[in-house]
Amino acid sequence: MNPRRKQRTRAFECARAMPPLTHWRDRSQPWTPAQSDVVAWLASQPSIASYIFNRAADAGAIVYDVERKLWRGVGQPAIAAPPPLAPSPARNNTSPAPPRESPAYRKERRAAGQPEASTTHPARYFRGGET
Repeated sequence: MNPRRKQRTRAFECARAMPPLTHWRDRSQPWTPAQSDVVAWLASQPSIASYIFNRAADAGAIVYDVERKLWRGVGQPAIAAPPPLAPSPARNNTSPAPPRESPAYRKERRAAGQPEASTTHPARYFRGGET
């Protein structure tokens, strides 16, 4: 069996369980898809919606806009991405991060008898010294 036909068959398998629904509520007016309970029920089925989406994407009718992270129809012009948001203000953390030390500088500090920089607690710069 053709793989496409197999996919279509699986997608519409849920239609076998469709309850009795009307396809034309008000026969005094012209038929529109909005009047159909059958169309509404079919559109609400995930397998059918997925099948229709995949068919539209495979046919090239819709494309993914990587910049905006949205899908759009190919007839719609690509819209420029909105400007980036301003960086959020710093949190209420007034203590600066502990300084990073190179191995050579650390060796000099040890030779001079100065305490080592703390790597275990960000608010405490030096072990054994005042905080």
